[in-house]
Amino acid sequence: MKHKKQLQKQWSGKKIGVWGYGKVGKSVIRLLLKKKAILELFDNRVLNKREKIYIDKHKISIAFHKENFLTHNDILIASPGIALKDLYQKYDPKWLAELDLFAQLFHKKIIAITGTVGKTSTTTLLSDILSALGEKIVTGGNIGIPCLRLLSRQKKIAHAILEVSSAQLAYTRIFTPDIAVITNLSPNHLDWHGTWKDYVYAKCAPLFRQQEHQHAIMPLSFKEWIYQCGQPTGTCSFFIDRRPENTEIASIGNHETLFYIARNKSVIQNERASQTISARKALSTRKALIVAYKSGVHTILTSLDKLPDITFDQNWVVLCAILYHMDIDPEKKLVPIVDRLAVPEHRLERCAVYNGVTIYNDSKSTTTLSTQAAVEQLHKYPIILILGGLSKGVDRSMFISWLKDKIKLVCTFGNESQQLAAWCQENNIAVIALNTVSEAIRASIQNTVSGDCILFSPSGSSYDQFRDYEHRGRYFKKIVYSYINT
Repeated sequence: MKHKKQLQKQWSGKKIGVWGYGKVGKSVIRLLLKKKAILELFDNRVLNKREKIYIDKHKISIAFHKENFLTHNDILIASPGIALKDLYQKYDPKWLAELDLFAQLFHKKIIAITGTVGKTSTTTLLSDILSALGEKIVTGGNIGIPCLRLLSRQKKIAHAILEVSSAQLAYTRIFTPDIAVITNLSPNHLDWHGTWKDYVYAKCAPLFRQQEHQHAIMPLSFKEWIYQCGQPTGTCSFFIDRRPENTEIASIGNHETLFYIARNKSVIQNERASQTISARKALSTRKALIVAYKSGVHTILTSLDKLPDITFDQNWVVLCAILYHMDIDPEKKLVPIVDRLAVPEHRLERCAVYNGVTIYNDSKSTTTLSTQAAVEQLHKYPIILILGGLSKGVDRSMFISWLKDKIKLVCTFGNESQQLAAWCQENNIAVIALNTVSEAIRASIQNTVSGDCILFSPSGSSYDQFRDYEHRGRYFKKIVYSYINT
């Protein structure tokens, strides 16, 4: 109660500018109205009738001139989608990130998951796992419910599971998760961040504020890159989806942990004898094991073969690493509940089979790395790949080159359709350039035979033709079902 009164005093009478009236902006305003703050809203778009009624009802002023808005407010809170760039430096002391506001008011454990690819699947599956195990959690952030709307539920829960984007993290100063996860990194959102280094630093920023009892989980391949950006201050863990080389094992410090997959009985030999006889026997009967290495000891966590084929192997390694740091035994706790888990919608979602052709909705793929992972997952089948969306400042030509000899046909759509098709032609990849998703679906189906698969994995953001990837994915499925039924 004392802390609540202090916060009330901190915000009361302050002039606070909220830039952007999307999901985050609305959650900020709802929260700060309770703190007796003086609010002003700035948004480039025209508010709809319902939004105007709410703003008028609560006597929130609307700014029409950006410079005046930035100058006369005491505190500025911008929606994550807004790239502040030079304005951040100019008004530096005034900015307050959404996640920092959340961190001031949330007092339970936080697990934050970010990365170029895999963050939504990992967040969704972790939430489903913990819920099935009876853990009291809430889930939100960059997916589902905005962080600030989770605050009202913290008395009833033990953990917040957050998916966080690079844009949310970029301007944070205090947000520090108890477990911070980076699933992977590849060039993305460079139109927002400007440089690859700035993008990496945004993802890694919380790692440099953690305390020793807090955990950071990140790809082993980026250990050097991350350490170039700064020195992680928590307890670090790394992961790979294969057996580590001896030099990689040697790079793991005494207080660090490495999680890896041992395929075909390839757990490193001569491990110290901490494993039970039954665990050693498992080496000769299981095809793939998820293993934790720490202080010279290799410990089997579970068999990958016991986990459902609903996500990429690397995601299972990350999930086991998180459970390990929560003192949850994957073999005893995770394996018994796997039947309750399902693939997240729009992430390599098998949505239909038509005339022997399997159709996958992977609309969540907004990066080339995501689409590459999907193609590799389906490599056994002839693939008709549907590409489109916006590149977000990333050059997709190298990715197109990588597709050569892996794809039967590419169908392109959207604002960058012609450029994507031109790169395909340069690499002698069969391609049909189209304008819309519905045209791409029809062309794909018309060019299939039984045994093929259609993979809708755009590799770009959805904003040229859709509100978000979910809107795009739902539209894709609607058109597929309509085509099949007619």
